[in-house]
Amino acid sequence: MLNLLGDLYIRTSSKAKAVSCYNSVAEHFSELGFAQKAIAVYNKISKLEPNSVEVSAKLAELYKEKGSVREARSHYVTLAEHYQKTGKKVEALTIWKQIALLDQANTDVFSHIAQTHLDLGETDEAIAAYVECSGRLTSQKKHGPALEWIEKALSLRPEDPQALAAFVSAKFAVGRPDEAVEKLTE
Repeated sequence: MLNLLGDLYIRTSSKAKAVSCYNSVAEHFSELGFAQKAIAVYNKISKLEPNSVEVSAKLAELYKEKGSVREARSHYVTLAEHYQKTGKKVEALTIWKQIALLDQANTDVFSHIAQTHLDLGETDEAIAAYVECSGRLTSQKKHGPALEWIEKALSLRPEDPQALAAFVSAKFAVGRPDEAVEKLTE
């Protein structure tokens, strides 16, 4: 009935009342474990309030629960970018990390993670993000890009043991152990 009432409010141009009705319906479906129905209602709200951070957060969680990685990632990116723009770097970082956990094939997210750590003055964590990204790329047999990420880590701290170990592994993987030895000697 609330869903129908929300539809009627839309016809009478009472957007706020419609959103209130839809929110009640979506929360009820979500609490009952009907993720797909909750998603459908939250999508109605999203059309009325396209910049709603709260709706993006709920949709991201529901899509994640449902196993729809692409859709969840899309809403998480919206959230992270919103937090980044509003200066909430810690909140943005939490969302970027959530994306990295959700989508193991995504390596682009690590540029956001590393940069946010650098913005927060957390060099060790930025290096760890670069190394993690390099590891993911190496496991995908993308050795060139993996080396680029390691170079970023080494530019922050040339003697970092994790970055050096990743550099050596990457150089051995591309058949250039002499460059690894040269870097370690350096």
